Amino acid sequence: YLSAHFVPLVYILSLPFKLWPRSETLIIMNFLLMASSIIPLYKLASINHKDKQFGLFLVTLLLWYPTFQYIVLYEFEMLRFSIPIILWMLYFWKKRRMILYFIFVLLAVLVREEVGLTVMMFGLYLLLFEKKYQAGLTTALIGLGAFIIIVGLIMPALRATTDSEHLA
Repeated sequence: YLSAHFVPLVYILSLPFKLWPRSETLIIMNFLLMASSIIPLYKLASINHKDKQFGLFLVTLLLWYPTFQYIVLYEFEMLRFSIPIILWMLYFWKKRRMILYFIFVLLAVLVREEVGLTVMMFGLYLLLFEKKYQAGLTTALIGLGAFIIIVGLIMPALRATTDSEHLA
């Protein structure tokens, strides 16, 4: 399974399902995790605009966004959980809570293999635009390094066959 998509966080999310093995458990867990996105979004808006009404407006837009509603209501897939994790990562960056920031950087790269590229690009943004050289370079290297290690080493090692590098 991990050779098709590297999603190790699914094992953490499987713990509630182990206790309550019903489809409703996945639906509720999906809803709660995705709805948790409103907390860092609201906090980020409050930091950047000093206006609680603007924060509420952004939260409302997110909750009313049809794509967001779709991914909350249908299916259970790991990539969507990058939304709350990356929002928390951005929030901790803005607050300069570096330990929590890097914890969420690491969580983000464990959501799925391609999220490492998103993390890398945020690191480049920090490096080039915010001129935060150490944090930017570290973030970019974690993102790129995770992507290369996961796609180049871990996923191929977990394949059952070597017939095709694009099949599990």
